[in-house]
Amino acid sequence: MKAILALLFITALGSQVHAQSSDAIFTDLDFNQQDFNDISKDLTGAFSFTTNSSASSLGSLWGFEVGLVAGITPADNIKRVAEEMSGDAQDELKYLPSGGLIGGVALPFGIGVELNLIPKLDFGDVSFSNTQIAARWEITNMIPIVGSFSPLKLALRLSHGNTGFDYSSGEESADISLKTNEIAALASFNLILIEPYLSVSHVKSTGDLDAESKNPLFPVSRSFDSSFKGTKLTTGLLFKLALIRFGLEYSTLNDIERYTAKFSFKI
Repeated sequence: MKAILALLFITALGSQVHAQSSDAIFTDLDFNQQDFNDISKDLTGAFSFTTNSSASSLGSLWGFEVGLVAGITPADNIKRVAEEMSGDAQDELKYLPSGGLIGGVALPFGIGVELNLIPKLDFGDVSFSNTQIAARWEITNMIPIVGSFSPLKLALRLSHGNTGFDYSSGEESADISLKTNEIAALASFNLILIEPYLSVSHVKSTGDLDAESKNPLFPVSRSFDSSFKGTKLTTGLLFKLALIRFGLEYSTLNDIERYTAKFSFKI
């Protein structure tokens, strides 16, 4: 798992801590505000909300889902920054993995709650966590008689998330926090066993980077913040068989692409 987290910029910064004197960490690397803005875009694309779910509610009165989502996002900006910092090719940074434990609960009137969670994981001097939660409403569920039987499903979803990457080793530390908010409109066509779906959403993220060297001879600290807005387009296909669900999804947030797959149980 630590090798996976090494794909993230925070571990690239950490590797430089061991390789350079404390004052060079933040000066010789020439890391700037635009670099952090670009990194935040990649992180937003990878960790914006998803449970690979369609517009259909999990049930007209109640329902429950639990499973896993795994995804991959081309991380061109992270790769570029790491190469500029190290001076070497960083082909292993080409893709950024994502995913998490997912859960969903359906309530009456088409209301539902969804969760995508990676609890805090510690791998030596690196830690990572991701919590994404959403409230949703299936609009067609409220249309008397017709809404229940119509294969066309429409829904709205509002989500919020917090993602954190932390590095700490000796006198050096670096922390990245990312907050995302998203409002999405979903449409799907329920064919019983297969349900294709589309969504359009507005995504906004804010990011913070705090890096510090506590070397008594050369104490240095740097901080950056970023703000990013974009329109995310998503298309997916949900396969439903008895209690098992399998989903494939593609999304693009501006020019940031993400591919994800889901395996879950629904009752």
